[in-house]
This record gives sequence, structure tokens and C-alpha cells, in this order.
Amino acid sequence: LPPLEAQSLGTPLVISDIPVHREVYEDSAIYFNLNSPSSLIKALDQLKSAKIYSKLIKKGFDNVNRFNELRLNNITLAKYGITFNKNNNKGE
Repeated sequence: LPPLEAQSLGTPLVISDIPVHREVYEDSAIYFNLNSPSSLIKALDQLKSAKIYSKLIKKGFDNVNRFNELRLNNITLAKYGITFNKNNNKGE
């Protein structure tokens, strides 16, 4: 989740247009097609606009606020296939 950490520090995101990024970052990032170098160039060029740049920073902070510490922990653990039983906190 490094891009989310970057957003928490006020960094605007230019990230690949894949489903998981769309799910997590919604409209708080600029997306580019992984198979198109020109798509990346166009995405980066958008950051030249002060209005877009500052909008992405604000939307990034808003996006970070959607995730609290528990939610981030659950996402990270799920990536590793670990779940916890609420009653005994032991991995299953």
C-alpha cells in the first residue's frame, strides 16, 4: 500500500490503471495504461497544472481518511491470507 502512504504525505498519485488501484484510489489519482508509454506521459503532464496537482493532494488526504488503522491492517493481512477470529485473535 505504498501509494496510500504517499497520499498521506501529500503526494499526488500517477498509477497504473488496474482494478485494484481503481478500487482503493477511486478519483484521487491519475491513471495510465500500462501498455502505453504515451498514456504515462499524458498522465504526468497533467501534474503540470497547479489546479489538478492541488486537487489530487486534497483528494489523496480524503482517500487516506477512508482507511483507519484497523482497515489497513485487515487489508494487509488479507494480502498474506491471514484472518483473525474476533473471539481469540488467533490466526486461522
